[in-house]
Amino acid sequence: MSDAANVDVSSLPNENRGHEITITSALMMVAAWVFLGLRLKIRWPWATLIGWDDIAVILGTLIATAESGTIFRAVHCGLGMHIYHLDWKWMDTLRATLKASDILTVTALCCSKLAVSLLILRLSTFKRHIHAAWITTVFIVIWGLIAITGTAVMPENIGLRRAGWILVGAYSIVLEFVCFALPIFLVWPLKLRLAAKLTIIGGFAFRIPASVLAVLRIIAVIKMLSRDSTNPTMSTLDFTWNYVEPTLFGTIEMYYSLMAATIPCMHLFLRAFTKDWLRETHAQAGPNARSHRPSAFLISSLRSKPSTAKSSRSSARSTMQFRDSMTDANLLFRADGGTTAWVTHQDTEGLQNCPTNATDKIMVHQTVEVQFDDRPRAAERALLQI
Repeated sequence: MSDAANVDVSSLPNENRGHEITITSALMMVAAWVFLGLRLKIRWPWATLIGWDDIAVILGTLIATAESGTIFRAVHCGLGMHIYHLDWKWMDTLRATLKASDILTVTALCCSKLAVSLLILRLSTFKRHIHAAWITTVFIVIWGLIAITGTAVMPENIGLRRAGWILVGAYSIVLEFVCFALPIFLVWPLKLRLAAKLTIIGGFAFRIPASVLAVLRIIAVIKMLSRDSTNPTMSTLDFTWNYVEPTLFGTIEMYYSLMAATIPCMHLFLRAFTKDWLRETHAQAGPNARSHRPSAFLISSLRSKPSTAKSSRSSARSTMQFRDSMTDANLLFRADGGTTAWVTHQDTEGLQNCPTNATDKIMVHQTVEVQFDDRPRAAERALLQI
C-alpha cells in the first residue's frame, strides 16, 4: 500500500470524491445558519419568545457544525479515496473520525425532531394534543438514545451493523411521519377555514423530503455493507470510498431536517394559525396579555412583520378590554355552554360637551355586560378546563 503523501490526487480525477463531501457539507452548513438566523429574528425579543423548540434547533445547528468539522478532517485523512491509496497510519484516525461524525449526525437529527414536537407542544391547547406531543417527544428521545448508543458500539460484524442501521433508519422514518401527522391531528378538528388548515399543515409538510433522504441513506448503507458476502467483517470493505454516499445523504438529511424545523415558524404559517384559530391580532392583544399562552406567543412572533405592527386609525374607535386582562382563550366559560365577557366600550367621537350647573364639560363612560351563547362548542371548550 502506497503512502498517502506520495499520491498525486490530481492525477486521479476519478479516484477522489472528497471534494463532493466538502462542498456539500459547506453549502448545507451555510444554509442551516441562514435559517437559524431567520428563526432568531422571528423570536426577537429573545428573552420573552425563545422556547425549548428554538433551543433544540440552536443546539442541533451547533452539533451539525461540529459534525461538518469532523467530516472535513475525515476528508483530509483520506475519505473519498480508495483505501489502497492510503497509508495504514491514517486508518485508526479515519475510523474514529467517521464514528464521531455518525454520532454527531444522529444527535443533530434528534434535535431537529425534538424541535418539531416541542413546537407542536407549544402551540397545543387541548389536553389530547398536549399528551400526543409529549408522547412523541418521549419516543424521539428514546430514538436518540438508541441511535447514539448503537452508533458508538457498532459491532464489526457486517450483518449486525446492517441490521442496526436499518432499525435506526426505520425508526427515524416513523418519527418523521408522526411529526407530519401530529399537526394534522392538531389543526383538522378546529374551526378553521380549509385554506388556513392546509397552510399550517403545509409548513410541517416540508419534513417529508427528510424521510426520502433517510431512505436513500439506508439504501446506501445497505449497499455498502453488502459488497462482500463471503467475509462478514469490516476489514474487507473499501470503506474510505464506499462511505462517501452514506456520508453525503446523512449530511444533507441532517441539515435539511434542521431547516425544515424552522419553516413552520415563518410568518405565513403563524399568521394563518393566529388569525383563524385565536381570532386575535397584535393590535387587539393588550400589553398585559399573558406571554405563556399560545395566542400571546403567536401574536408576539409576528411583531417584526410591518403590516401587523401598524394599527388602523379612524375617527370612530372601539376597544375591547377584558376585565382580567386575559386574551381570547381566557373568556369566562360556563358549564352550560354560555359565555360571559365584560366589555368596556368607549366611543371617542360620540362624546359631546354637556353643559351642567357644576362643570363646563363631562365625559360619559359606559360599561356594558355582554352575554352571548355558544353552546355548540361547549364540549370542545370544556377540554380546556381539564
